[in-house]
Amino acid sequence: MTEKTTISAETKHAQNLNCTSLIDAVAEDRRLTPDKKETVLRFTKPEERVCIYTEEGGLMRRLLQHPEFQVERLRVVTEESWGDRIDPDDFNGGSITGIDGWGPIGLLSLKTSPRTTSQHAAIVSERVLRDE
Repeated sequence: MTEKTTISAETKHAQNLNCTSLIDAVAEDRRLTPDKKETVLRFTKPEERVCIYTEEGGLMRRLLQHPEFQVERLRVVTEESWGDRIDPDDFNGGSITGIDGWGPIGLLSLKTSPRTTSQHAAIVSERVLRDE
C-alpha cells in the first residue's frame, strides 16, 4: 500500500456516475445501536492514503460524493442477506449500510480549533462537495 496510486480521468468519471446511483441506496443498519455504528480511519506512516470504513449514513453519502474517495467494498442488506460485503460494481439492489474505501492522506487535517458542528458527516465539508 506504500506505492502511489493514480486514477485516470475516465475511471474517475465512471466511478462518479456509479457513486451517484449508490447514494440513493444508503441506509443505516437499524439492528445496530448508535454506539455500535463505527467509523474507522486507518493509515501508517509510509502510506500515501487513508483507509476509511463507516456505517454512518451521512458520512457514507458525503464520502460517496467526494471526488478523491475511492470505494472498494460495500456492506449491503437485501431480502436474501444481511451485511454481505461486495464490490461496488456488483451492487444491484438493497440497502448500503457500510462503505469501505480510501483517499489520499491529504484529505485529513487536524485543525487548531474545533469545527462549529459535532456532526460526524461534517468531517467531509459541504465546501469540498461544491468545489467539484
